[in-house]
Amino acid sequence: MIIYYTIFFCLVILAFIERFFYISTKSKKRIILIYSLILVWMSTIYSGKYGDKEAYELFFKEASSEMLFHPFNGWFEYLYTLLILVSKWISNSYTFSRFVLAIVVFSLWYSILTSKRYYFSQKNSFIILLMLWMLDIGNIFIARSTIAMTICIFSLRYVETEELKKFLIVTAIAIGFHTMSVVWIFAYFVYYYSKRYDLKKWGIIACLLPILIPSLFRDILIRIKNISPTLIQRALQHYLNLDRSNMFGMEFSIRTTMIKGMANMLLLIVVFGYILKRKKQYSLDGNVISINKFEGYFTIYILGAILYVISLGISIALSRAALPFTHVSIFLLPQLFELPECRKNIGFRFLIFGVLVLYIFLRFTLNLRGNNIGAFIIE
Repeated sequence: MIIYYTIFFCLVILAFIERFFYISTKSKKRIILIYSLILVWMSTIYSGKYGDKEAYELFFKEASSEMLFHPFNGWFEYLYTLLILVSKWISNSYTFSRFVLAIVVFSLWYSILTSKRYYFSQKNSFIILLMLWMLDIGNIFIARSTIAMTICIFSLRYVETEELKKFLIVTAIAIGFHTMSVVWIFAYFVYYYSKRYDLKKWGIIACLLPILIPSLFRDILIRIKNISPTLIQRALQHYLNLDRSNMFGMEFSIRTTMIKGMANMLLLIVVFGYILKRKKQYSLDGNVISINKFEGYFTIYILGAILYVISLGISIALSRAALPFTHVSIFLLPQLFELPECRKNIGFRFLIFGVLVLYIFLRFTLNLRGNNIGAFIIE
């Protein structure tokens, strides 16, 4: 467990330097590259227990080219199958296939964190990495949902610039790794139309849906399944058939998971709502660009919260569809440092940094325990 906490505190130091001192863009890119290579190495050699790891190992052993000609009868989605077969053709080693998957995932994250195409990542690269470490242990445990979620986050560059065709192409690639990424299509439209909706009402809906909707949502999914293409039908049927108590290696009960998730999301909705209110009051950054983009991301997050709470009532696995939506929080929360209180008062900035690190540390520790990750075991 020491390695997990060592990386965590190294990221805290880098985030502190980023917020209170100066790191050149060139130095940032070098540090992020080194960090990415470390995670590629960790993802490649890790051989401990995590989630449905055994299912992926079995799939690698059973994967054959015949699956490409019968994509609807295979275990996993087409592009994931293709990538595994390509890696297997190069080297019949499951360790090498993990290396290939890690290169794909961390190359995308390197682009997200160093590109100027993402408005909120430029000033907060290390805080974003710290939050990503909190949420997913840096994505070193790569599943299909990990790849799909990363691709969806990558597509935000086309959401911000309102390039629908490019966004749909990238989303289609994400669907090729995890079918439930099809719901990510809505992210573009809620971002685009976010200025027309009252976000406070959306927050209230997010609070009430867990109580009012789960059974109705299941019926809706069944109806959608019946009229969907074969691939989506198969995925929905799989999730609907899963035992609601199937926790995929998690130690917390379904009730505890739901309470924790709802409490955290409500807290973040309140914080994001406050940041948005202050942005509108003081027109931070001297223009409306920051406000509009923040409101768009906030709306995406709220949609993810709604999707999470209603799908969790059906299946833990189905709630993975909300991952890319809720992960936009890594871009939103660092905006606390752009509040006028933080800009004008260094003492208040220290306070916000300390509270934020404490929050991240507590969630990180809960995730380590809840996901039953255990020690970092080398193969």
